[in-house]
Amino acid sequence: MLQLVGVDMDVISVDPYSDEKLAEFVSELLLWNKKINLIGKSTEKSIWSRHIAESLILLPYVQGSTVLDMGTGAGLPGLPLQIVSGSNIEMHLVEKDQKKVSFLKHVSANLNLKNIRIYNKQFTEKGFDGAPLVNVVTSRALAEINQLVAWADPCLVNGGSLVLIKGPVCKAELEKFEESDLSDKYENGEIVEYKIDSHDVNIVIIKKK
Repeated sequence: MLQLVGVDMDVISVDPYSDEKLAEFVSELLLWNKKINLIGKSTEKSIWSRHIAESLILLPYVQGSTVLDMGTGAGLPGLPLQIVSGSNIEMHLVEKDQKKVSFLKHVSANLNLKNIRIYNKQFTEKGFDGAPLVNVVTSRALAEINQLVAWADPCLVNGGSLVLIKGPVCKAELEKFEESDLSDKYENGEIVEYKIDSHDVNIVIIKKK
């Protein structure tokens, strides 16, 4: 059983079946990364901490939900969350880059992952054609909080949440968002801080009223 012990929280334990699937995902990601830019080359050696663990710390906030992963890129955090949840999450992966969409379709089929929809779409402040309504919108290293909320809002049900992986400037971004007109539709945001190995990660949670 995989245990991601670099995380300064309760240890994330992964069952052997999901452990195997995550290893297959990592193998495919590294193979495809030789051909297209899915993750930074400098992070390949730390892929389990920088990409897999960082994705899985969202699990307590999305379990059992309908989730839209906005600008998913290599399927992060969406695919690790889907693997570990045992497909209990209805996962919608949205990515504008066709090459990355090809990877997402390939790896989802190869790993026989269920309950996933993949969209080759560009977000706007009106959402996108065919956008689902979901309980949770996730995103990682895509844009400032103001922009992320504007893009996500048409897809997010009342009472739903944005769960965002953000860097060290997230507090200033959250304060800027809470001064905007759009913030009237949302409760005050929460920042949860984690450390994975020596890497600081912030999870920003913003709930729609």
